[in-house]
Amino acid sequence: MIRLTAAQPELLRLLGERGGALTAGEAASRTGLSLELVERQLLELAVAVGASLRVSDDGSVAYHFPRHLWRRLLARSWRLRLGATLNWLWRQSTRLVRLVIGTLLTLLALLLVTGLMVTGRIPASAEFLKAMAGLLLHVVLGVGDSVAGLARGRRRQHDDPVALQRQKAIQDDLELLESLFSVLFGDGDPNRNLEQRRWRRIGCFIAHRGGAVIAEDLAPLLDLPRRPADGERAGEIADAAMLPVLLRFDGRPEVSEQGEFAYHFPSLQVCSGLAKPAHGRGQALAADRPSPPLRERRCVFSRASSDVRWAYAVLSGALLLLAPMLFDILRTTPPLLAGLAWFSIGYALLLIAIPLLRLAALRWRNRPIVERNSLRTGWARSASSPTGRLDRKRSFARSFARHRHLGTDGLAYTTEKGMLEQEIES
Repeated sequence: MIRLTAAQPELLRLLGERGGALTAGEAASRTGLSLELVERQLLELAVAVGASLRVSDDGSVAYHFPRHLWRRLLARSWRLRLGATLNWLWRQSTRLVRLVIGTLLTLLALLLVTGLMVTGRIPASAEFLKAMAGLLLHVVLGVGDSVAGLARGRRRQHDDPVALQRQKAIQDDLELLESLFSVLFGDGDPNRNLEQRRWRRIGCFIAHRGGAVIAEDLAPLLDLPRRPADGERAGEIADAAMLPVLLRFDGRPEVSEQGEFAYHFPSLQVCSGLAKPAHGRGQALAADRPSPPLRERRCVFSRASSDVRWAYAVLSGALLLLAPMLFDILRTTPPLLAGLAWFSIGYALLLIAIPLLRLAALRWRNRPIVERNSLRTGWARSASSPTGRLDRKRSFARSFARHRHLGTDGLAYTTEKGMLEQEIES
C-alpha cells in the first residue's frame, strides 16, 4: 500500500506542471525538498503506478509518469482515499468555525434589537423592520451559500487534490460572515511556509546557475548575521552557512588554487530533456548577480476589506450599547432576555479586546521580521558590488557549471521499449 507523505503533494503538483517527466534533481530544486527524500519518493511513485524510466550513460535517471497520476494512486490505496477525506473534513471544519463567529455576532445583534422592540424600547417602524429583515436574509443566504460550497467541494475533492493543497492563502474577496473571523483572530502566520519558500528559492537558483554557485550569491537567502565590512570575513561567514545546503542537495565544495570555495551540485545539473529548462545555458551562466533576498511577509491586522471592518465595529458596538438597555427594565425583563444581555456584553467585550491586543502584538512580531529582511538585503547589496575577489570566485564556479539534458541522446536504457528493440536501434 502507498503511504501519502509530505513530499508527494509537491511532487504531484510538479509532475502536473512538467507533463509527467522529471528527474530527482529537477524535483529537489523545484520543491525545495532534500534530494535523498525526493529520490525515495519518486521511486515509490514509479513502482506504484508503473512509471517508465530513462537511464543515461552516467547513471542519471528520468521518470516519466502517466497522466492522471493522482487518480491512479487513489484507485490503488485506501489510505490515500481516507487521507483525502480527512483533509477535506479538516478544511471544512475550520471554515465552519469562521462562519459560526460571524453568524453568532449578527444573530446576537438581531436578537437584542428584537428584545428591545418587544419591551418597547425601540420603535418598530416599517423601515427598521425592513432593515432587520434584510440583515437576517443576508445571514440566511450566507449560511446557505457556505453549505452549498461545502457540498460542491466534497464532490470535487478527488478531482484535483493538489490544487486544494495550494489553496491555503485566504482570498482577498471574503464573504462577510466568514471574514469577520479575520478581523477577530487575523489570518494566521503569513510566513508559515517560509522554510519551504527558502529551499525552493535556493534549489532553483542553483539549477539556474548550472549547478555551481558561490556562498556569497546564496547568502541573501539564508539567515546570517550582519555582514562585516571585511570581504574575506564575510566570505568565511557565508561559507560556514553552506553545510545545510550541501547536505540537502548533495553538493560538494571545490577549492581553487587561491584557496577560495565554490560549490558544485551535479544532481541539479540534469533535467529530463523532455522540456526545455527555464533559462538557456548562456543566459543562466552569464548572470553574475546574487540571488534576490528572501523577504518575510509582515504580519497584517486583517486581510478583510474596509467594509467588513466597519461592519465588525458596528455589530460589536451595537452589542455593547444595546445590551445594557435591557437592564433599565430588568424587573420586567424576562430571564431569557436578561441572560441574553449578559452574554452579549461579555461577547462584545471579547470581540473588542482581542483585536486590540492583536494590534499591539503585531508591532512586536513585525520588528524582528523587518530586521531580518534588512540583513538579507545588506548581503545582496554587498554581493552585487563588483570586486576582484567575487569575480574570481564566480569565474571559478562557472568552470563546473553546465546543463545536461537526459533525452533520447546518450540513453543507456529505457523501460519504454524492450531491451532487444533498444539494442537494434543502437
